[in-house]
Amino acid sequence: MFCLPNQWLLLMALAASCAAGFGADTSPTLFQGRSTESMIVTVDPESGSALTNHTAVNYHSLAYMNSRKHGLIARETIQKKYLESSEGDYSTATVDLYYGHADKTYSPRPDHTTTVTDASKIHFNNEHWTATSRGCCDTESFLQMFAYGKSTPFFYANSRYAQVNVPNAQVDRYLSVVMRAHTPADPIESAIFGTNKKAVAAILYGGRGMPLSKLLIQPKEGASELEIPYHTDSLTLKSASPKDDDGYNEDPKVSQVLTLWSQDTIAPTPPPATLSGFSIIATFAGNDGKPERIEVPIEKDHFGKAILSGPTLMIAD
Repeated sequence: MFCLPNQWLLLMALAASCAAGFGADTSPTLFQGRSTESMIVTVDPESGSALTNHTAVNYHSLAYMNSRKHGLIARETIQKKYLESSEGDYSTATVDLYYGHADKTYSPRPDHTTTVTDASKIHFNNEHWTATSRGCCDTESFLQMFAYGKSTPFFYANSRYAQVNVPNAQVDRYLSVVMRAHTPADPIESAIFGTNKKAVAAILYGGRGMPLSKLLIQPKEGASELEIPYHTDSLTLKSASPKDDDGYNEDPKVSQVLTLWSQDTIAPTPPPATLSGFSIIATFAGNDGKPERIEVPIEKDHFGKAILSGPTLMIAD
């Protein structure tokens, strides 16, 4: 092919442009991680059964979460073990956090690590992440909520929880029902129910950086064990103001997001120190098919007087 000088220069420029666009990236690498998945099958020395070890590693860029100015990267590792001769699996979840720095680099090693036993699923949200333990048979799943950079959960839930937020204020609160029959053993059971051995359920209310409020529920004297509810039937929030409404929700673990427009603040007005003006309503599914209902108002970030209707349950002393 014969080209005139100007055509030749144009072809050379196009070739250089293609090389720059599709060639190797010469920019500095700020962070590098590789998502992997592996499975190894061995023989369990004790039972002689096949033992399957499954490990999955995934990286998540959370640059716009946690209000961090310089970025945040999370490495999620889920390890599961399946023993052929037994039902179910044993799993452990580990979250490693890498903090971004002002020069746009990241630490070569994790800045913070949290391992959650029995957890099989991790979900990252704006200001927290959750670890979920899958329930077996008739047992509900159990969720623990962690603030970024903390290894102690600040909130718990069975299956689903509800959220309350105030627009323009970055104020969030969480509400849930936890059934004792679907709660892992100590130290989690003690963190929720304390020394009360009679309580069968707890209403929880809390948020990042605040104490967890607990309202314990126990059977009435003489209540038949066969009639005591062991499952949460529904969980909803009700506001006292017509200005408030349900907000956007894309998390299947969240039953409802109540947006308190009535308490909205715009800078430089400080956000509300405490929240009020709404209630949590929960119903429990009894073994006899008769639901029991509790309604609890929230007043200045504390539980108000609860109303519990049903034949078997009462508010613990």
